[in-house]
Amino acid sequence: MVNFKTFRVHTEVQLDNVPTKGNQFQRKALSLAVNTPNRNAEIVAKWLEVGESRKTIGFTVNVEHAQCLAQAFRDAGVSAEAVWGEDPERKRKLRDHAAGMFLVLLNCGVLIEGYDDKTVGCVLLGAPTTSPGRLEQMIGRGGRLPPGINNLIEARAAGVAISKEDCILIDVTDNTQRHRLASVASLVGLPPRLNMQGKLLTEVVDEVEALRDSSPETDFDGLEDLENIKSYIESVDLFKCEFAPEVLEFSELQWHKTPRGNYLLLLPGSERITIVKNLVNTWTISGTVRGSTFMDSASDVPHALACGDHMLKLLGRIFIPSVRRENPSKAGKEAASADQVVAITGKLRRLGKGLPDFTKLTKHEAAKMLTALCLQRAA
Repeated sequence: MVNFKTFRVHTEVQLDNVPTKGNQFQRKALSLAVNTPNRNAEIVAKWLEVGESRKTIGFTVNVEHAQCLAQAFRDAGVSAEAVWGEDPERKRKLRDHAAGMFLVLLNCGVLIEGYDDKTVGCVLLGAPTTSPGRLEQMIGRGGRLPPGINNLIEARAAGVAISKEDCILIDVTDNTQRHRLASVASLVGLPPRLNMQGKLLTEVVDEVEALRDSSPETDFDGLEDLENIKSYIESVDLFKCEFAPEVLEFSELQWHKTPRGNYLLLLPGSERITIVKNLVNTWTISGTVRGSTFMDSASDVPHALACGDHMLKLLGRIFIPSVRRENPSKAGKEAASADQVVAITGKLRRLGKGLPDFTKLTKHEAAKMLTALCLQRAA
């Protein structure tokens, strides 16, 4: 099998409302969602940009989708045909495409199995699927070694002319929180939305594995762009708020131990409670809760944490859900507030760090990020 160069097309199409049956999308509903002029135009534009005019096969949702996408290619001046199982011209189209009489063949349910044109140099993945096995079959249609070649390495060493060194994959991805879509990246254990930008697949796998080895504490599942890896790692690191053993034992709230050994609990509206060791070796608890300030003392950390928890409950009347370690409130899903965005932006710019994608940041994540930034300042 040849290597792959993968390019991603990320569309604005939303798939959450597309129903499924037996873990597969209902085809008619899926076609209504994805067979749009804008999405088809994006696919054609990407092919014109990266397809290198290679012989191409494309996978679509249904007959209508195949026909519309073929027409979009023809409108852009690219020779293209649609083919499907009951197409009366099916044999002729397959023969003509194999002979190079037109460049792009869009199919529905025809080329998944039993198709073996070794000269195909580009595969267009235009049909969203939740099945890794089905996606693997689609990709495999373009992975065949060129005619007369059994081993690329040996052929290169022998100076044999090779008509096909790799296959271009155009991976079309859409938006969904509900469905777990298969992607080229996810098939090989890479972050599922990673844009490989045409790099060889094997090289990207090696690069990401090296990153994982060098930064084992970083979760790379959200990585989308290798070019911005440094700022991504910095942003992910901002969510790492480890809780001290004594906090886990004596409180259910997000008390963070600072590098100086004190404790900090951030509250909504820039309020906070602090626990600070004083000169007489006891602990001072002070803060502001809903506009009311207080100060108390305790002989040790467990009692200080209990005092802070009590004052929050007393002055706040209830525990504020967003400061629990296990946050059950809807704030865990709501988008970050405007105030949080402004605060994070200012702090990150002062630190010279890149900004996160605020459209994907929840209130709970923003609170964790602000806490981490405050802890960095406390250091």
